[in-house]
Parts: sequence; C-alpha cells; structure tokens
Amino acid sequence: MNTRPEETTNGSARARSIKAASSSHLAGPACILRVDQVMARTALSRTTLWRLERRGAFPARRQLSPGAVGWIEAEIEAWILGRLTRDAVGARVPDNLRGLG
Repeated sequence: MNTRPEETTNGSARARSIKAASSSHLAGPACILRVDQVMARTALSRTTLWRLERRGAFPARRQLSPGAVGWIEAEIEAWILGRLTRDAVGARVPDNLRGLG
C-alpha cells in the first residue's frame, strides 16, 4: 500500500498551500480601478481626486503604462469606509476642505 502523506490528511498538500496563499492579507485578487470607476464610486470629480491625492488625503494612483493610471480597489474601498466612519461619528470637516468631497 503506497500512500503519500498528503493524501492521508484532509486535502492534498497542494490544496492546503493554495488555500493558505489565498487567505493572505488580501481576501481576493487585487483589482485595479481606472479613473472613471474611481469617480463613480466616490462621486468625486477628476480634479477633486487630484487635489485630495496631492494633499495625501486620498490613495495614490499607480502608473500602469506611460498613458494609463489606476488605483487599487481595496485602497479606494478603505478610503470610502473611512469617510463613512468619520462622518458617522460627527467629525467636523475643516473649512479649507469644504466642497472637496
């Protein structure tokens, strides 16, 4: 009877390593959003995105090619959640940031 150790336990060694890799810090595959998608999800204009990004108040864009940029979906979702959480606890928006979001 020639059995390999990984076959005698729950699942094969390969299946366990794939499961471990998929349960890393990212819940799923990383997704890149283009500017139109980011604008739709945040309800912000292109100019407002640029201003907030320049101030460090918005996730940084990534250069995809010489003429294309994108944002990591998880970072955008975290930013949106942060805005919702901040607004829920009644944080005051500074006067210099009013109208930017």
